[in-house]
Amino acid sequence: MTRRGFLTGRRVWPELTLAMQCENIEFDVYIAREENRGITIDAMVGDLHRILVYPQLGLQVADGVPAAVVEAMKVLVDRGFVRRLIPGYSLKGERL
Repeated sequence: MTRRGFLTGRRVWPELTLAMQCENIEFDVYIAREENRGITIDAMVGDLHRILVYPQLGLQVADGVPAAVVEAMKVLVDRGFVRRLIPGYSLKGERL
């Protein structure tokens, strides 16, 4: 979510130097404190999908997403974490 906010901020205020801060925490520690882990993982998959789609819609600047990260998202989607995906766009962010 922090990365998506940063990319949106760079689109809206390109003249500013943005700095974002987030908690430095391991994933297993983060997810263990969540009551509903499925909702949290759905949100993370949805945020990554938006990082891929939103630049095409003019809502944020483009950011390079490593292929391994996109592949990990595909694994999660195959496991059913699809509730926050943007309809009409592929997992690579392309319009269907």
